[in-house]
Amino acid sequence: LSTKSRASIPHSMASEDNNLQGLLTSTLTHHKNGELEQAMVGYKSLLDYKLNPQTASTICSNAGAIAMSVGDYALARDWFTKGIDAMPDNPTTHYNLAITLTSKLNEHEEALYHLEKAANLGYDAIKVKHLKGNILQDLGRVEEAQQCYADAESFSSPSPSPYSSSSSSSSSSISSN
Repeated sequence: LSTKSRASIPHSMASEDNNLQGLLTSTLTHHKNGELEQAMVGYKSLLDYKLNPQTASTICSNAGAIAMSVGDYALARDWFTKGIDAMPDNPTTHYNLAITLTSKLNEHEEALYHLEKAANLGYDAIKVKHLKGNILQDLGRVEEAQQCYADAESFSSPSPSPYSSSSSSSSSSISSN
Protein backbone atom coordinates (compact mmCIF):
# COMPACT_ATOMS: atom_id res chain seq x y z
CA LEU A 1 0.00 0.00 0.00
CA SER A 2 1.14 3.51 -0.70
CA THR A 3 1.68 5.93 2.15
CA LYS A 4 -1.38 7.84 1.01
CA SER A 5 -3.55 4.66 1.08
CA ARG A 6 -2.32 3.64 4.50
CA ALA A 7 -3.00 7.08 5.93
CA SER A 8 -6.59 7.01 4.69
CA ILE A 9 -7.47 3.62 6.23
CA PRO A 10 -7.97 4.84 9.81
CA HIS A 11 -9.94 7.84 8.55
CA SER A 12 -12.24 5.65 6.41
CA MET A 13 -12.77 3.21 9.30
CA ALA A 14 -13.58 6.10 11.63
CA SER A 15 -15.95 7.48 9.01
CA GLU A 16 -17.66 4.09 8.70
CA ASP A 17 -17.94 3.86 12.50
CA ASN A 18 -19.54 7.32 12.56
CA ASN A 19 -21.95 6.31 9.79
CA LEU A 20 -22.84 3.13 11.67
CA GLN A 21 -23.38 4.98 14.95
CA GLY A 22 -25.48 7.63 13.24
CA LEU A 23 -27.63 5.04 11.47
CA LEU A 24 -28.05 3.02 14.66
CA THR A 25 -29.06 6.11 16.64
CA SER A 26 -31.55 7.31 14.02
CA THR A 27 -33.02 3.82 13.60
CA LEU A 28 -33.56 3.38 17.33
CA THR A 29 -35.09 6.86 17.51
CA HIS A 30 -37.50 6.02 14.68
CA HIS A 31 -38.44 2.79 16.46
CA LYS A 32 -38.92 4.52 19.82
CA ASN A 33 -41.07 7.22 18.18
CA GLY A 34 -43.31 4.66 16.47
CA GLU A 35 -41.98 5.44 13.00
CA LEU A 36 -41.90 1.78 12.13
CA GLU A 37 -41.37 1.96 8.37
CA GLN A 38 -38.31 4.18 8.82
CA ALA A 39 -37.05 1.93 11.60
CA MET A 40 -37.37 -1.16 9.38
CA VAL A 41 -35.39 0.57 6.60
CA GLY A 42 -32.73 1.40 9.16
CA TYR A 43 -32.58 -2.13 10.58
CA LYS A 44 -32.18 -3.57 7.08
CA SER A 45 -29.41 -1.08 6.31
CA LEU A 46 -27.59 -1.82 9.56
CA LEU A 47 -27.14 -5.44 8.50
CA ASP A 48 -24.92 -4.20 5.65
CA TYR A 49 -22.29 -3.40 8.29
CA LYS A 50 -19.99 -5.86 10.00
CA LEU A 51 -21.63 -6.11 13.42
CA ASN A 52 -20.83 -8.11 16.50
CA PRO A 53 -23.20 -11.07 17.00
CA GLN A 54 -25.07 -9.50 19.94
CA THR A 55 -25.78 -6.29 18.03
CA ALA A 56 -26.84 -8.15 14.88
CA SER A 57 -29.13 -10.42 16.91
CA THR A 58 -30.68 -7.45 18.71
CA ILE A 59 -31.27 -5.60 15.45
CA CYS A 60 -32.98 -8.65 13.98
CA SER A 61 -35.09 -9.10 17.12
CA ASN A 62 -36.16 -5.46 16.99
CA ALA A 63 -37.15 -5.83 13.34
CA GLY A 64 -39.01 -9.04 14.23
CA ALA A 65 -40.91 -7.21 16.94
CA ILE A 66 -41.95 -4.52 14.45
CA ALA A 67 -43.10 -7.17 11.98
CA MET A 68 -45.15 -8.80 14.76
CA SER A 69 -46.71 -5.48 15.70
CA VAL A 70 -47.90 -4.81 12.15
CA GLY A 71 -49.20 -8.37 11.72
CA ASP A 72 -46.57 -9.70 9.31
CA TYR A 73 -45.87 -12.91 11.22
CA ALA A 74 -43.97 -14.70 8.45
CA LEU A 75 -41.61 -11.73 8.23
CA ALA A 76 -41.30 -11.72 12.03
CA ARG A 77 -40.31 -15.39 11.89
CA ASP A 78 -37.69 -14.57 9.25
CA TRP A 79 -36.23 -11.74 11.32
CA PHE A 80 -36.11 -13.79 14.52
CA THR A 81 -34.47 -16.63 12.59
CA LYS A 82 -31.83 -14.19 11.28
CA GLY A 83 -31.27 -13.11 14.87
CA ILE A 84 -30.67 -16.72 15.89
CA ASP A 85 -28.33 -17.19 12.93
CA ALA A 86 -26.35 -14.16 14.11
CA MET A 87 -26.20 -15.36 17.73
CA PRO A 88 -27.45 -18.91 18.29
CA ASP A 89 -27.13 -18.64 22.07
CA ASN A 90 -29.47 -15.64 22.49
CA PRO A 91 -32.31 -16.99 24.66
CA THR A 92 -34.59 -14.00 24.09
CA THR A 93 -34.58 -14.43 20.33
CA HIS A 94 -35.44 -18.13 20.67
CA TYR A 95 -38.27 -17.21 23.03
CA ASN A 96 -39.63 -14.52 20.71
CA LEU A 97 -39.50 -16.92 17.78
CA ALA A 98 -41.38 -19.53 19.84
CA ILE A 99 -44.12 -16.99 20.59
CA THR A 100 -44.44 -16.09 16.92
CA LEU A 101 -44.48 -19.70 15.79
CA THR A 102 -47.12 -20.87 18.24
CA SER A 103 -49.42 -17.90 18.66
CA LYS A 104 -49.44 -16.56 15.12
CA LEU A 105 -48.34 -19.34 12.76
CA ASN A 106 -49.64 -22.45 14.55
CA GLU A 107 -46.24 -24.11 14.20
CA HIS A 108 -46.37 -25.60 17.68
CA GLU A 109 -43.73 -28.34 17.37
CA GLU A 110 -41.11 -25.93 16.05
CA ALA A 111 -42.15 -23.48 18.77
CA LEU A 112 -41.47 -26.17 21.40
CA TYR A 113 -37.99 -26.66 19.94
CA HIS A 114 -37.13 -22.95 20.24
CA LEU A 115 -38.74 -22.71 23.65
CA GLU A 116 -36.56 -25.59 24.86
CA LYS A 117 -33.50 -23.80 23.45
CA ALA A 118 -34.51 -20.61 25.29
CA ALA A 119 -34.94 -22.57 28.53
CA ASN A 120 -31.57 -24.31 28.14
CA LEU A 121 -29.95 -20.92 27.54
CA GLY A 122 -31.37 -19.56 30.80
CA TYR A 123 -34.51 -17.69 29.75
CA ASP A 124 -37.02 -16.92 32.53
CA ALA A 125 -38.31 -20.32 33.74
CA ILE A 126 -41.77 -19.04 34.68
CA LYS A 127 -42.38 -17.53 31.25
CA VAL A 128 -41.04 -20.68 29.56
CA LYS A 129 -43.33 -22.95 31.60
CA HIS A 130 -46.39 -20.79 30.93
CA LEU A 131 -45.74 -20.65 27.19
CA LYS A 132 -44.98 -24.36 27.10
CA GLY A 133 -48.28 -25.00 28.85
CA ASN A 134 -50.09 -22.92 26.24
CA ILE A 135 -48.39 -24.77 23.38
CA LEU A 136 -49.10 -28.19 24.87
CA GLN A 137 -52.71 -27.21 25.43
CA ASP A 138 -52.99 -26.17 21.76
CA LEU A 139 -51.57 -29.59 20.85
CA GLY A 140 -54.23 -31.30 22.98
CA ARG A 141 -51.69 -32.46 25.56
CA VAL A 142 -53.76 -31.17 28.48
CA GLU A 143 -52.16 -33.13 31.33
CA GLU A 144 -48.67 -32.04 30.29
CA ALA A 145 -49.93 -28.46 29.96
CA GLN A 146 -51.40 -28.57 33.48
CA GLN A 147 -48.08 -29.80 34.83
CA CYS A 148 -46.29 -26.89 33.14
CA TYR A 149 -48.71 -24.42 34.71
CA ALA A 150 -48.21 -26.06 38.11
CA ASP A 151 -44.43 -25.88 37.66
CA ALA A 152 -44.68 -22.20 36.75
CA GLU A 153 -46.76 -21.55 39.85
CA SER A 154 -44.24 -23.35 42.04
CA PHE A 155 -41.45 -21.18 40.58
CA SER A 156 -43.41 -18.01 41.22
CA SER A 157 -44.39 -18.84 44.81
CA PRO A 158 -42.12 -16.94 47.15
CA SER A 159 -39.96 -19.11 49.36
CA PRO A 160 -40.42 -18.55 53.07
CA SER A 161 -37.65 -16.45 54.46
CA PRO A 162 -35.32 -18.32 56.80
CA TYR A 163 -35.42 -15.22 59.02
CA SER A 164 -39.17 -15.04 59.51
CA SER A 165 -40.93 -16.82 62.31
CA SER A 166 -43.93 -19.02 61.63
CA SER A 167 -46.19 -16.59 63.48
CA SER A 168 -45.18 -13.63 61.32
CA SER A 169 -45.63 -15.59 58.11
CA SER A 170 -49.10 -16.74 59.11
CA SER A 171 -50.16 -13.23 60.05
CA SER A 172 -49.11 -11.92 56.64
CA SER A 173 -51.53 -14.08 54.69
CA ILE A 174 -53.85 -12.26 52.33
CA SER A 175 -57.55 -12.32 53.01
CA SER A 176 -60.16 -12.35 50.26
CA ASN A 177 -62.57 -10.16 52.23
